[in-house]
Amino acid sequence: MDTLRKLLEKMTRDGSPVETYPGKLTAISIQHPHTIRVLPSPHGEDLGRFNCVMYALGLVAALEPPCNFVGRFYADTGYFDSLIQQRGLSPCAEKKGALVVWTSAGATKHVGIMRDQGRAASKWGIGYVCEHGPR
Repeated sequence: MDTLRKLLEKMTRDGSPVETYPGKLTAISIQHPHTIRVLPSPHGEDLGRFNCVMYALGLVAALEPPCNFVGRFYADTGYFDSLIQQRGLSPCAEKKGALVVWTSAGATKHVGIMRDQGRAASKWGIGYVCEHGPR
């Protein structure tokens, strides 16, 4: 794993408040130049109310809470994998608007949306929506 990826993982897992991420991205860029940029939350939605799967599938600010008897609807990577298994989603060429899927050991770990050639947008854990390279 390269140094930039390790620093990004540490940033998102060290318990720091989400509001510190933009400053940390800037600090990381001094030692490890990158093209990651923070994007605004879709529809002004609270960052804690959606994840990468919900962002990629367009479920941000689209559901009224509560959506079921246990609370707010939540689509996670298991749900995303079930869409693939049921053939609700299928592979396609890299193009604007297509979903980008990061996997490990055959399971989905992260999902985003292709914005332009070689650029994706995705929600980082409890953090921001960011535009970044596909790796």
